[in-house]
Amino acid sequence: MLDGFKVRFAVDTIARALRSDGSEVKLLGFDPEAGIVRIAARLNSDCDRCVMTSDQLQSLVEEMVEEQVGRPLSIQLSEL
Repeated sequence: MLDGFKVRFAVDTIARALRSDGSEVKLLGFDPEAGIVRIAARLNSDCDRCVMTSDQLQSLVEEMVEEQVGRPLSIQLSEL
C-alpha cells in the first residue's frame, strides 16, 4: 500500500525544482492499493536551457516516488 505522505513529498519536491524554470506539476491523486499515481504537468516550452519532454518528466516522477515509497508503481501523466 502506498504511503500518501511519501507520494506527496516526492511530487512536491519535483514541483518545487521545476517551478524555478516556469514549469508546473500537481498531484491529482493516487490509488494506494493499485500503486497508481496521477499527476498533471505544464512544462515551460519557452525555456531554452530546460528542455524536458513529458516522457522524461514521467520517468523522473516515477523514479523519485518509487525511491520514496520503496516499491514499483505506475505514473499517469496528463497536461495541466
